[in-house]
Amino acid sequence: MEKIRVALTAAAMALSCAIALAQDGSEVKLPDRGICSHRGARTQCPENTVPAFAEAVRQQAAMIELDVDYTKDGKIVLLHDTTVDRTSNGTGKLGDLTFDQARALDFGAWKGEQFAGTKIPTLEEALEVIPKTIWLNIHVKPAGNLGDKLSLEVADIIAEQGRMGQAFLACAVRNAEAVHARYPEFLFCNMERQGVSDDYVDRAIKTKARFIQLAGGNPTPEQIARLKDAGIRINYSETDDPNRIKELFDLGVEFILVNDLPVGQEAFKQWSQEHENK
Repeated sequence: MEKIRVALTAAAMALSCAIALAQDGSEVKLPDRGICSHRGARTQCPENTVPAFAEAVRQQAAMIELDVDYTKDGKIVLLHDTTVDRTSNGTGKLGDLTFDQARALDFGAWKGEQFAGTKIPTLEEALEVIPKTIWLNIHVKPAGNLGDKLSLEVADIIAEQGRMGQAFLACAVRNAEAVHARYPEFLFCNMERQGVSDDYVDRAIKTKARFIQLAGGNPTPEQIARLKDAGIRINYSETDDPNRIKELFDLGVEFILVNDLPVGQEAFKQWSQEHENK
């Protein structure tokens, strides 16, 4: 146990120094742990929209998760589902709609009158409201060759905006390999997840992922120590239970994906205060 404790302490010190480079080359401090706003502040705003990301920024989320996909004509937009049915006034698969057709739909009215007229956003539009002091968790939705292509185009956008140290792709290993051929330093999260299994941990370490996204169950102290020793930051998807959030931070998880951002932020605040007093 002493070996595990030492590994955890060393890794925590390294993570606390996480930085990114701003466009002008200056260093930007990134959070070492905290709450990840899943699809933006989605309990208060329509998910994966500019209002949702702006609200997550206002509430000082440590990380924002968003989903990228293609329209029929190859434009990158943000949408979790394969269809627009649930989150707009339209129907059909996103891949069957052109960009103009998707933009003509209302992606906000279902959430409230105040959001009526909200458009499906491009990645660039989302980035306009997210500062460089917040982690960008970019989930690549398509699989296979299309996923490789999208991952590369997203990486190009991130590189052009000087956000390489702030963003990571949550994707399949093959997507990450395609990106690393062009950008060897680009961060990625291994999304070929298997709960909290040793196989998943081993795979993340072997592929040199910089993030892992655990789902369900409790990682063991040994798994946590191995991941931190390998320099892998640990995300957990997902919970809105305040007690569970605190338990996960106690286990060593760095970032917890939540749907109810105010609940998550309050739980993290309480956990932080409790640890400051120890």
